[in-house]
Parts: sequence; structure tokens; C-alpha cells
Amino acid sequence: MATAISGDFIKYAIKVGSKTLDASYPIQSIIVDKKINKIPYAKIVLHDGSIQSQAFSIANDKTFSIGATVSIRAGYNDGLEQLFEGVVAKLAIQSRSTGLSTLTVTCRDASYKTTLTPKTMHFVKSKDSDLFKKILGSYSGLSHKIEATTIVHENISQHEISDWDFLNIRAEANGQVVVVNDGTIAVKKPKATGKGAFTYTYGVDFIEFEAEIDAKDPWSAATALSWNSSKQNKVVEKASDPGEQSMGDLSYKKLTAAAQPGNVAISHGGLLDPLEIKTLATSLLNRSRIAKIKGSLTVPGNAALRHDGLITIAKGASHFEGNAYVSGIQHIISNGNWQTLLTLGLDAQRYMHKYHDIGALPAAGMMPPMHGLQLGIVKQITQDPQKHNRILVHLPLVQDKPKEGIWCRLASFYATQGSGAFFIPELEDEVVVGFVNDDIRFPIILGALHSSKHAPPKTVDPKNLFKSFISREKLELNFHDDKEGPEIIIKTPKGGLIQISDKKKSIDIVDQNGNKVVLSNDGINLTSSKDINLSARASITIKSGKDVIVSGTQNVNFKSMNINAQASMKAILSGNASTEVKSGMATIIKGTTVLIN
Repeated sequence: MATAISGDFIKYAIKVGSKTLDASYPIQSIIVDKKINKIPYAKIVLHDGSIQSQAFSIANDKTFSIGATVSIRAGYNDGLEQLFEGVVAKLAIQSRSTGLSTLTVTCRDASYKTTLTPKTMHFVKSKDSDLFKKILGSYSGLSHKIEATTIVHENISQHEISDWDFLNIRAEANGQVVVVNDGTIAVKKPKATGKGAFTYTYGVDFIEFEAEIDAKDPWSAATALSWNSSKQNKVVEKASDPGEQSMGDLSYKKLTAAAQPGNVAISHGGLLDPLEIKTLATSLLNRSRIAKIKGSLTVPGNAALRHDGLITIAKGASHFEGNAYVSGIQHIISNGNWQTLLTLGLDAQRYMHKYHDIGALPAAGMMPPMHGLQLGIVKQITQDPQKHNRILVHLPLVQDKPKEGIWCRLASFYATQGSGAFFIPELEDEVVVGFVNDDIRFPIILGALHSSKHAPPKTVDPKNLFKSFISREKLELNFHDDKEGPEIIIKTPKGGLIQISDKKKSIDIVDQNGNKVVLSNDGINLTSSKDINLSARASITIKSGKDVIVSGTQNVNFKSMNINAQASMKAILSGNASTEVKSGMATIIKGTTVLIN
């Protein structure tokens, strides 16, 4: 029989392993506690220990061995129903000055194994419901009931966090709660509306009752914001309105009208599936509605009550009547009495706000963490004692003496074996330093900073048309991003220049001596302040689609072992003053007709 009738006799039974405890185990009290998003536990307090015999006989008989299975049942008259099933997880003895001593046996649901070890796992192309099944399926002795989720994650990681915490965080993001009952883990959406499984009436079966309503808890609406990097715009998703989710005649609309909380915005800067961010906003809005009324109700012991269930409260104050969501149950058996304490409503506080020990410690707990970034001054760029190509940086807010420093690795936009970008900051440059895992012993220079003291080499153009790299000795690589004609200009401080211009449709090369090469629509123009020498180990070929003109203000000299000049039509050799044909040996003049003078 689940519920009590006046005059019913309370019975309970505790089984440890295969042994059912008898009267030789004097039970002082039993507490069974089950709440959503928490591991159920039971506490059995026994009278144990004798000053006369100087022994804790029950603790010594090994019945309650760590890891032993435990089941607790309770009921009325001859009917017993299960309240708890789990394992012995903790033993504690206590002896008081009054001479009373006890053994307290703490039992936990078998699911407590999911809380023990921080883990790191990575999942690819997986739904949350699929990874829940994978995680929970790795534990023997546990079963699970998982409601399907819809979002498929390209990548999702569990990093140095227990399976239990990861499960709760991801369940919350999907608008779900985690409900554990006797070795079965259910992940599901809370059902806070409907008909109560049991009705409790003020003045009839209330033992204790307290409830409160607070206008600050329910939200009027919620909006989710994210960033679409592919479209470069803000994504706004409005939460689906879950409607009324709590008991009483004072609706959330009346409460929010009084408090005027406005629209609550939840933001995430990543490129999220719009459905994912909308689901989160809807989840949090729903939690705030269920949290409108919170309280507790103590009733006669009832083994059929369930957390994540509904009861009906009758004949109370009108604000606190109706169907109430039960987020927790606690059975208390002591001194021949059995009462069940019900936790009503849902805590709106998010899971990660409740617990501050979720996830890995900064610096693995080995050092006080160095949060955020630090500014530093470069003091030395060579002679790294560990030969890791590090740079010595003074951190003014960390190190008192200006000559003190810390050796930092240098981040680069391209670094690989034997090649990469090689840009080393100058001495006394101001740099930004970050720390691997927030550990000050492992700093990395992330970049350098200009300031009013260390001014940039150029002023900012309002149109931002110019990009430059300018070295300490004024070697320049300039980019002119004018869409009418972009240019690349390479300059040296003494006049060396290479200019590649789409605007002029030319490439200009100029040296410090006045020599110049121009490649343009007019062709190629070579200009020299002195000589132009062409030299080749093999042949030099000059070819033109039209004329080839060689001219000089004084002499044009051809000198070679052999000179062969050949015209396919006519060959003319003339001199305005004189023409001389001369040979050290034979001179041969041939033609079909040879005319002299």
C-alpha cells in the first residue's frame, strides 16, 4: 500500500547484499534522497559501539562493506515498496560524550560512478542524445532512457570534466533534466503541467508546507543571440513561449507585468545552428516559469511519489493551489514515523552556476592561475638558456626589477621546420603575453603594440587604403588597396624601388644610381646612368616582329670570332664619309652581278 491510513503500521526492510537486516541491527533513522540533476543517496544511522566492550560490533562485522549492494523498502502493514537501491559508498562512526555512539552508512545510487573521474573525449557528427547513450553505455550495472535530441554537432568535446557534469550541462542546453532512480538514468524534458498523481489537502494530510512566489524569477520572454560569420550578421532567435508552468492563480504574466524584467538575452559568439541557440533560450525560459513557485511539502510516507512528477495541492492559499512540479523527494524514517518531504518547483539557477569545481583547475592546480593577458617589455632576443628560441620579456605588473624577465615563446602566423615567418620584436618593444593553461611558467608572446610612445610608422588613412611593413632601418613593403588601381611598392631608405601598379599598368624598378627598368603598355624601357652590359655564357638572341635598331652617338662595334650578317632580301652597308671593307687574308665579294662604282 503506497499511502498511509490512520492506524496503519509502518514497516521497512533493508537488504545488504543477500542479507536482510534483522533486529540485531538497531536502526536509528533512514533517509532516502532523490532530486533531479543529482545522484540519489540514502543514509542509514545505526546504534553501534559499546564503551564497555570497547568495540563497534556492527562496523566490525563487515556487513556494510564499501561497494556492497543495498536496497531499502518501506510500506504499511504487509506491503513493502522499494525506496532505494544502490551501493555502500561511505562509512562513518561517531561516539559522543553522552556515551551514545552510531554508525552512519551512506549509500549512493550506482550512477555515482559517473561523477568520479574527469574525462576528456571528443565526438564528431553526433547528437547529444547519441553521445549520452555512448557515455552511459560504458558503465556496467547502469541503464538509461534518453529522449532524442535533434542537433547534430560537427564537433563537440568533453574536456577534463566528469561524465555526470557533462551530461547535466548538455541536458540543460537541450531543455532536459537528468532523473536518476535505482540505477536508471533518464534524460528528458520536465513535464510541469498536467494532473497530479496524488492530491494533498491542507488540514487533512499536510504535515508541513511552505511555498513562496517571487516576481524576480519568471521571465517574460527570452532571446538568443549568435554570430553568423559566413553572412557577417547577428542571428536573433526568440524562445518559444512555454506558457504557464506552475501552480496558483497568479500567472507569470501578472508577475512579469509587476516586475517588468524585460526580454532576457542569451548570447553566444559562435556560428551555432539557429535551432541550438533557440533551444537553449526556450530551455531557460521554461525553467524560469517552473521556478515561479518554490517550496516544500511534508506528507505521510508514500513510496509511490516520484521526483520529476506532479502532485495536486488543494485547499491552500489560492496563489499556491493546483498542480505542482516535484523536483525532489526525501523519505525520512525515524522513531516509528515515516514522512516524505517533497521539493516543489525547479531551481532556475543554471547547473554551472551551482558548482564551482566543474572542469579542470587553471594551471592544473599546480600554480596560482595567471588569468587573462599581461603586457611586457622585450629585454633580450638571444641566448635562450634552453635553446628554444624564446625571448626574454619583463612583466612590469609581476616583476619589480626592470631587468627581471621571463622567457617567452613567440607566436607566428607561419612557423614550420626550417621555414616560416621570421619577425622578431625589437628590444624595449611592448608586447602582449598569454599563458598556456593560465600557468605563468609557460608564456607566449601573442603580438606587439603601438602606443603614443611607440608610434606606428604611418598615420591611419580614413579609407584604410594603405597596408605596410616597415623595418627598423626603413625597409618598406607597402600595399595600396585602391580599387581603381592597387599597387605594391618595395622601397629602401636610399631610393631603391620596385613598384607593381595596376593603376599605371606598369612595373618600375629603380636603383640608387638612377638606373631604371619600366615595363608598361609602351613596352620595356631600360635606362642607365652609365653602361648597359649584356653577358651570357651561351647565346644571346635578339628578335623583333618589326625593326631592330642599334644606334650610338659615337661607335657601334661588333667583335667576334665570326660575324655573319644575312638579309633575306637586301643588305646595305654604307657610310656617309667612307666605307672600308678589309680583311687580314682573303676578301671575297660574290653576286650574280657585281657592280663597283
